Amino acid sequence: MCKASGKYRYNKSDAPNKYAWCNSSRYLLCSIFTITLIGIYTLGYCNPLISKARILKKRITSHSDSTKKGTPIFEWQLQASAEAAEIPVGDVKSGLTYDHVIHLNGTFHTNAIGLKGGRILASLVQITSGQPSANYIGDMQTASNISAQPSLRVYELSYTQDLPGRFVAAAGLIDMNKFFVRDDHASTLLNSSFGIGPDISDNVPVSIYPKPGWGISFAKYFTHWKLQASFFQNNPNRRSSINLRKNMATFEADYKTDNGIGRRPLMLKGGIWHHTKAVSVPGTKPHADWGYYLIAQQSLYQSGSRSAGVFLQWGSCPVNHVEVPYYMGLGFLIDDPFHGRPQDQFSMGIAKAWVNRQLTDAETAYEVTYVFQAIHQISLQPDIQYIEHPSGMEKHYSIVCFLRLNLQID
Repeated sequence: MCKASGKYRYNKSDAPNKYAWCNSSRYLLCSIFTITLIGIYTLGYCNPLISKARILKKRITSHSDSTKKGTPIFEWQLQASAEAAEIPVGDVKSGLTYDHVIHLNGTFHTNAIGLKGGRILASLVQITSGQPSANYIGDMQTASNISAQPSLRVYELSYTQDLPGRFVAAAGLIDMNKFFVRDDHASTLLNSSFGIGPDISDNVPVSIYPKPGWGISFAKYFTHWKLQASFFQNNPNRRSSINLRKNMATFEADYKTDNGIGRRPLMLKGGIWHHTKAVSVPGTKPHADWGYYLIAQQSLYQSGSRSAGVFLQWGSCPVNHVEVPYYMGLGFLIDDPFHGRPQDQFSMGIAKAWVNRQLTDAETAYEVTYVFQAIHQISLQPDIQYIEHPSGMEKHYSIVCFLRLNLQID
C-alpha cells in the first residue's frame, strides 16, 4: 500500500499515560487470536471459490492469438489487510485500535476485441480505520500505510495501452505511487513514508491512497533505463474538478543493472515534481510548490531464495512555507531469513522527516517488521515502531505494535 494523504492536528493538552498499558495488552492478544481465526475461516471458505475462479478463468480465455501467449481476457484479484494496533505509549493517548482495507481489482485485456496491448483496470476499496496516528500516536508520517478515513469508493478506473517503440500510456483514475517514487526494497515496512515520502504527501494533495485522482502517464523503456512523466489534477479529493492549467506534473528516470556494486543488482531513480494550486484569493496568481527525490537500492547477497539488500531515500521540497522540507529513509530487507521459509521477509528501516525546517527534533520512526507467510494466500506480519519527536515535538515519543493479517486471492 501507499501513504494516506492528509495532515493531522493534535491536542497536546491531554498528557498521555505512558505506563498504564497492561490491560490493553490483553485486548491485543484477543484481537490477534480473533484475526487469526478469521484468516483460517476465510481460507477454508474461499478455497472452493478459488478453484471455481480458476476454472472460470480458463473458460473465459479467448481462442485468439493472445490465448496462445497465455493471456486471459479477464483477471481479478482480492486483497485484504486487517491489523490490530497496540499503542502502549502514545503522544496523544495510549490504547488499542484497528485498521482494515479491502481492494477488489479487475483487469480486462482488450486483445479479445481486437485492440492489442490494451488493458482496462477497475478497482473498489473499502476502508475501516481507528486512525491510530491521528487519535493515539500523534505522528505526521502515518505509522500505518492502510490507515485513512473510513470510506467505500471506486479506487482506480484507467486504460493502459502498449505503443510501438516500447512506449506505454495510461489515463484515468490512477494511483501515482504504483509507478512513481516506488521503492520495492522498502515496501515491506508499514510506515507510510517508506511508500511515498512526506516531502510530497504532507505538502501537497497527491494522487495516492486513499483517493487517487484523474491523470495521464507516459513511459519509455530502454535496456537499462525507464523515463516516465505524468500529469494529475491538482486536488484528487475533488474528482469532479479538473483544470489542465492547475495540475501536478512529475518526471522520473529509473536505471537498473545487474552489475552494480560488487557486480550485484543496483537500482537508481530520481524525479522532480511541480504542483500548481488553485487560486484561493481572486485576482492572485496560482501558488506553486516543487521538489525532487532520489532512491537507491543495492543488492548485497544472493544465494538461492535467500537475498539481502539495502535502500536509501531522499526527498526535498525547497519552498519556504511547506511543512516538511526534507525527508530521508534508509533500511534493509532480507528474503528467506531462515532456511525453509523462502517467502518470509525481515526488514528494518528509519524514516526521518524534518518539520518546518527544524534541523533538530525531526520526527523519526524506527521500524522492525517480519512477514510470516502462513500459506500462499495468507501472511501474518508483526511490526514494532518507535517514533521520536512525533510532529516535531521535543521530548515526545510514541511506541506502537502492529499485528497485520494479509489475504490475497487471484
